[in-house]
This record gives sequence, structure tokens and C-alpha cells, in this order.
Amino acid sequence: MFTLKTHLTSGLLAMALVAAAATGAQAESTADKIARAKTAAPASITDHATISEADGTILQQGTNGWVCFPGIPLMPGDDHPMCNDPVWMKWLAAVSAGAKFSTDVPGISYMLAGDAGRVTILAMKFARKGERP
Repeated sequence: MFTLKTHLTSGLLAMALVAAAATGAQAESTADKIARAKTAAPASITDHATISEADGTILQQGTNGWVCFPGIPLMPGDDHPMCNDPVWMKWLAAVSAGAKFSTDVPGISYMLAGDAGRVTILAMKFARKGERP
């Protein structure tokens, strides 16, 4: 069965491996990932936010309920940071699992350093239809 995570993971992993081999790139440090994640939102949020990898690995534990990522979790290998409040995190979990989501309060996600934009929207569109981009 096609899943967004499987499709994106295999495609992006292949591209990352080719790029790393071609450039001799070294793995990004935890400090660099944390610094990039913190560019997604105001310091009043990021200074106390949990910083997490897309796979759930906690890089820095926070205290304010916000979770920041060095890249968009729905797109493994992405480097557009984002910070999400608890409502947005529930939405993200539902989308990742292909589950329904509803809420009666707004959720907030900061992406002040930029977003993959159209790529994210298209990937989610194809995932909902069970198609491949």
C-alpha cells in the first residue's frame, strides 16, 4: 500500500545519498539542527520549545508545549524549519497516519525561515488520493 511517508522517504533518501556522495558532505551536527529549527519562530517560543527530529528523536527538551523541527516532518530530508503548537502537532500526527482530524480551536505553525510550499501541498494531495506524484 502506498503511503506518503514510504514514497517520500525512499525518494528523498536516494537523493540525499547521491548528494552526500557527490559532495563528500558530513552529517549535520545536533547544534546546527537546533539552530536551524529555532529560525522558524520567534525566540519567545523557540527558547522553551522541544526540538525534535522528524523521526521523533528529541534534540532538546522544552517546557512550553511547542515542538520545533529542523525540517518539515512530512518530508524526510527537508530543511525548512517549523514550530508547531499542540493542536498543529495533533494535525500533523493525523496526516502522517492518514487519520481524520478535527478540532474546535485553531492551531499555529510558524515557518518564518521558509516553507517547501507547493511540494508539501502536492504530496498531501496525492497521499489523500492514494496516488503517486
